[in-house]
Amino acid sequence: MKSFLHHIIQFFKVQHPWALLWNSVWVGFTVFLNFYFKISKAMLAWSLGWQLLFFVGIFTLIYGVSVLIHKKYYKLTLTKDFYLFFITAVLIFSFKSIPYHSEWTIYFPSFVPHQWEKPLFHWLVKDIVILVTTVWFFRKLGGIGWIPGFSWKNVPWRIILVCWLIMIPLLFWAGFQPGFLAQYPKMSSLIEQGASKVQLLFFELLYSFDFLIIEVFFRGLLGIAAFQFLGEHAILTMASFYCAIHFGKPLPECISSYFGGTILGVLALRSGKITSGFLIHVSVALGMEITSYLGKK
Repeated sequence: MKSFLHHIIQFFKVQHPWALLWNSVWVGFTVFLNFYFKISKAMLAWSLGWQLLFFVGIFTLIYGVSVLIHKKYYKLTLTKDFYLFFITAVLIFSFKSIPYHSEWTIYFPSFVPHQWEKPLFHWLVKDIVILVTTVWFFRKLGGIGWIPGFSWKNVPWRIILVCWLIMIPLLFWAGFQPGFLAQYPKMSSLIEQGASKVQLLFFELLYSFDFLIIEVFFRGLLGIAAFQFLGEHAILTMASFYCAIHFGKPLPECISSYFGGTILGVLALRSGKITSGFLIHVSVALGMEITSYLGKK
């Protein structure tokens, strides 16, 4: 635990104060614009094409400006390989971020029966495509392993336990707040439609799998793999991108994602693994499901 805190402190000690300030101001400004003008909510009514353009544009802008801020203060040299990396990463997660569209059901196989199961099928197929694409791209960049940075060896269980103990009271607080209850638990609509316990379990397993995709992409690809282009500055640029995918979540969750993404990024980069981040992330998400379910009760 002491070594982890040491890594966090050392990370912030070596940051250029102006780079840290302007990057945080930039992320805060984009968060303000999104929530003040309710952009992410308005986007849900747009057509598929406009939604894809929105995600490509917003991810390119937020991640790109963050990279440029670090380039200016740390005199980074951005190669052609980095620009290819940048474009590919933005396109991968823009595809991941597209919401379910009912017109897609005409392409679904006949064994996907109920209306609520079709979005889950879409979710599963999309996550598998993203995982395969990300792993392939990671290995092209010289990464090792079928799942980037995922290993059960030497998992820092003490750090994970401390994080759990810190998060438990926060989860119980959030689980009774109107803003969170409007979006959680994610299984609410399935409960309302009379889903069985087995179906709810499948949903939560799929929900957990989604967090593996998130960790592989952000801490694996944008953190560990991007180190060869940006060095340790990959952490804050990744955290900026990571914050952007939370624009549709409650404001406190969106803001905390910038700090949480940074901490998980430091943990991943120092250990070379995403396992700890995945366990912390998925346990918080499932904890939010439980506390918000109790809050609605």
